[in-house]
Amino acid sequence: MHFQYLLLLTVTVGISITHAQQSFSTSGAYGIRYCGTGPKSKAATLQSLLPKFQGLLRLVQADAQNATKSQAFRAFFKSSPNAPYVREVFKHMADGRPAMIPGEGDANFGNFEKPNLVCLSPSMPGYGALKQQCGSTSIATTRRNRAFVILCDPFWQLNEEPHSLDCPVVSHNVFVQNLDDRILQNQFAAFVHEMAHAYTMSWTPADKATEGIMDCVNLNPAASVKNVQSYALYAASKSYDSLQFTEAW
Repeated sequence: MHFQYLLLLTVTVGISITHAQQSFSTSGAYGIRYCGTGPKSKAATLQSLLPKFQGLLRLVQADAQNATKSQAFRAFFKSSPNAPYVREVFKHMADGRPAMIPGEGDANFGNFEKPNLVCLSPSMPGYGALKQQCGSTSIATTRRNRAFVILCDPFWQLNEEPHSLDCPVVSHNVFVQNLDDRILQNQFAAFVHEMAHAYTMSWTPADKATEGIMDCVNLNPAASVKNVQSYALYAASKSYDSLQFTEAW
């Protein structure tokens, strides 16, 4: 099954809820909301996942220091002048840096500057609209310029990280298209994709989202640093560090 990512720009609902009514926990700088409580809750799962993801992000950040000497960096970001910006984006993700513009709160969830992961839950405000946005195949959705990610139901069906069988087949330096999204079908890649919406440079709905591997590889340097899927592909490839993947570049 192929899952999708969504960018949620506007949700209008007439439901209000106080913060006291929501379950809230943390993992480092990340807030975790509407994910339940207790050792078997989704909140507990995220508290275990996030430190792993932050460790992987540090490795990706370190790889970006190599700039175009890194085959994966060269594939997705093209030029050495992009390296400082890409390193900074991954540093912000790993640190959980505040990303929302102060004063631009969400009508349903409040004014959060630090990143928050929110589980899709009937107890949350706007549940019906968000459930519809998620549908049956979307992994997660977010609000632009906010480190505020709704985790849809399919997120919990995915593996934590890429595995060897997820690596795309390469033929003559071209990824086989019918396999080209397996490396993205994991929780780490989904997390990076959504957080890149918050930490990358100005993106608008008028910008065409580029998602396929070869399409991302073919982006020019200026477009690549604005494309959130490029960050997810780069991070997923480096988290597994597969020679099958990187030697093609």
